[in-house]
Amino acid sequence: MNKVSSIINQLSGKDSKYHLPGRQVAFGIKYLLILVQLVVLSYLVNRYAVESHLGLPTLFPVILAGFIIHSLLPLKYRLSFFVLLGIGAAFWLLSWLPALLILALVGVFFGILQLPLSVQLRSIILLGSGAVFAGIWVYYPEIIPESYKVVPIVGSMFMFRASIYLHEIRYEKTPAPIRQQLAYFFMFPNLILTLFPVVDYKLFRKTYYDREPLEIYQKGTRWLIRGFFHLMLYRIVYYYFQPNVLELQSLGEIATYFLTTYLLMVRLSGLFHTSAGVLCLFGFNLPALFHNYYLASGFSDVWRRINTYWRDYVMKILYYPIYFKLRKYGKQSGMVVTILIVFVLSWLLHSYQWFWLKGNFPLRSVDAVFWISWGILVAINSVIQQDASAKKK
Repeated sequence: MNKVSSIINQLSGKDSKYHLPGRQVAFGIKYLLILVQLVVLSYLVNRYAVESHLGLPTLFPVILAGFIIHSLLPLKYRLSFFVLLGIGAAFWLLSWLPALLILALVGVFFGILQLPLSVQLRSIILLGSGAVFAGIWVYYPEIIPESYKVVPIVGSMFMFRASIYLHEIRYEKTPAPIRQQLAYFFMFPNLILTLFPVVDYKLFRKTYYDREPLEIYQKGTRWLIRGFFHLMLYRIVYYYFQPNVLELQSLGEIATYFLTTYLLMVRLSGLFHTSAGVLCLFGFNLPALFHNYYLASGFSDVWRRINTYWRDYVMKILYYPIYFKLRKYGKQSGMVVTILIVFVLSWLLHSYQWFWLKGNFPLRSVDAVFWISWGILVAINSVIQQDASAKKK
């Protein structure tokens, strides 16, 4: 009985309410229920080959085994284990050569970020190194063995996170431990899910075991289940309901095409909930990624609800720095111009993301029209809301 109590104390954390008499049985039952849910989910992902071309069924044994071991470890060892699990997962999910190359490249780029230089100099060196890496990826891909595996993974780990990291370390009073910084860049689900949510560095640190472990684990399990159902729904919509764009004839078919295209957003939601759900299982109590985006009341509301990690990234890295420089020309004018600039930059950043994932930098007119139109609509909506708010006052 003492051994069981010791295990539960380890699982639940030092200051948990489950240390109280009579609560340990409740904790054990809830923990086992989480394990049952994860086992069933792992079976379903394998049974229906969900995103099998990405390797998601292969990832689930790593998630399950890693979660059990991680949750049994003392808290001070969990971050180190998370990083080591990522290294082991690289060899499990990939062959040894791409795994070694990924680890070497992560070491190089992470090492640049750790140089004892100013943030500005580190940024310049990182940009230069990234440009060289990009040039090799485009013109001499044969230099990098299995570059189609290696480059998208490394690119996905650093293409946005490095800018957030460099932005945040300007203001942090105490640097995070190296293992926590490594954990931020080397999140093991990223090894197969290269289309990954843009996790904020400050939130990543702040939310680590900031609630009862059991609560965070259940949240992660819930998000994984939601991700599974979203990916299954995507499969149904894509295969059975979306018409071929080349065969559209009637207005009804065109409307159906646009509706089903919007519904295909569930795949992004499914992948992102899977990624964030795994991180929750390892103590990173991240905030919600989507807020009922199908119930949005307007274009600004869609922007607020959909892919909130991207919205927060754009606001922090682009919107506020630009707006604070333009607001001297008038708050409303500055806001409108900033919104338009940000949406144009969002279009270019998505092309930049595509480059690291696929190897080309698409500048399609249809994408430009989409982002600029959305930016105009959000700007108009924001002005209307601002005017309405001013009238109420």
